[in-house]
Amino acid sequence: MSTLFVDTINEKTSGNGIAIPGHVIQVVQGTFSTQTDSSNNGAVATGLSVNITPKHSNSKILVTYNLPLRNGNSSNNYILAYLYRDTSSIGTTGIMKVDSSGVNGHVTAEVLDSPATTSQVTYAAYVNPRGYSAQWCGASTLATITAMEIAQ
Repeated sequence: MSTLFVDTINEKTSGNGIAIPGHVIQVVQGTFSTQTDSSNNGAVATGLSVNITPKHSNSKILVTYNLPLRNGNSSNNYILAYLYRDTSSIGTTGIMKVDSSGVNGHVTAEVLDSPATTSQVTYAAYVNPRGYSAQWCGASTLATITAMEIAQ
């Protein structure tokens, strides 16, 4: 059995970076804490977003977010949550359903994306209140979104 000890690893070709498959290359986080209300019927940007510029085009981006939500209506309605990459939805990531009275909660999600680019990408949380009263980041709560580039 052999053991390799190093203090520093330098890239062989300047500007290519070092990519060890499965390792985190970079982590960026965005936050949002402004109380926002909406009763739109359709996807609404929540203000919670993060920008990341992948260092490698084959990297995967692990995006996690936590969005405090309040559904103020009372009976058989729901709020859908989505994750967008730039201007396109990459999927429904949560749902808050109300059966009897207004409810407070959080939508949390984790999505592994393959943007296939080295250009800046924006990930953002959207909600669809379905025409009912919805509120996010009320009562001094903090929403967070984190993007981690994972080497392949």
